[in-house]
Amino acid sequence: VDDVFKEIGDFGSYQKRIYFLLCLPILFVGAGSLAYVFIAAAPEYRCLVPKCDINRTNPTYNESFIYFTIPYLNASANYDECHRYQRLNDNDSCLPEDYSKSNTTECPEGKVFADDVFVSTIVTEFNLTCHNAWKSQMAQTVYFAGVLVGAFSFGIVADLTGRRVTIMIVIIIMAVSGITIALVPGLTTFNVLRFINAMATTGLFQTSFVL
Repeated sequence: VDDVFKEIGDFGSYQKRIYFLLCLPILFVGAGSLAYVFIAAAPEYRCLVPKCDINRTNPTYNESFIYFTIPYLNASANYDECHRYQRLNDNDSCLPEDYSKSNTTECPEGKVFADDVFVSTIVTEFNLTCHNAWKSQMAQTVYFAGVLVGAFSFGIVADLTGRRVTIMIVIIIMAVSGITIALVPGLTTFNVLRFINAMATTGLFQTSFVL
């Protein structure tokens, strides 16, 4: 092996430059996987309470009326995220006597999210709460399905078109899908773009590794 290296040359400045340039786009590969921690974070939330929240332009999670409008769960030591007490009358007041402590209802008026840590995630944007909470976990499953498909498909593409061409293709796909993800109006489109982004990032990593 030493004789071969003497013949073809050591790991010189040219090889170091190529290695450095290939490492730059790979930095974004890990970011795609780790982004889920932030874009799918689930902040605390509760039911929006009519007559109490409805007159507020930007309702906040912690309000003084929570203790008589939202059930407290001793098991979790937190307020119920998916139910509120039923209202007993239709007046405009927000008082303890306006709400029943024996009957609860789900949240037809929507949710109020805590924004002290995360202002906007797919949980808040697409209301992935209560019965729909599993959909936020499914989004990461879809992403890694894209990783699996990308490993096979871009391996074949690289063999057919060449490594450098493949790297340029996947960088463009990764950039376009990554930016568009932030603008999507629905969860289905979000999952499709995350799947495509996962394919591209996997193709970028393995193709760069071979080079």
